[in-house]
Amino acid sequence: NAKLPNLFPVGTSGGVSEASPRIWQQPSEFAKMISAFTQALRELAAASRLNSQSALINSFRKVGGACKGCHQDFREKKRH
Repeated sequence: NAKLPNLFPVGTSGGVSEASPRIWQQPSEFAKMISAFTQALRELAAASRLNSQSALINSFRKVGGACKGCHQDFREKKRH
């Protein structure tokens, strides 16, 4: 989603956010993760029009993988 990078402007780390400082330390890598997520969403949308359960399942797994990959690298689970 094109709006995702705007949710993490420079200087907004800290507080109760689970955003890792790596977002701002490695912005190009973060942008690549967002791009992979966006592409996976596009593929999911296309698969939904194919009337193919296997294509839909595979595309949904790609979306989940993109989420997981970004969260592993750019999220720090905090206890609230």
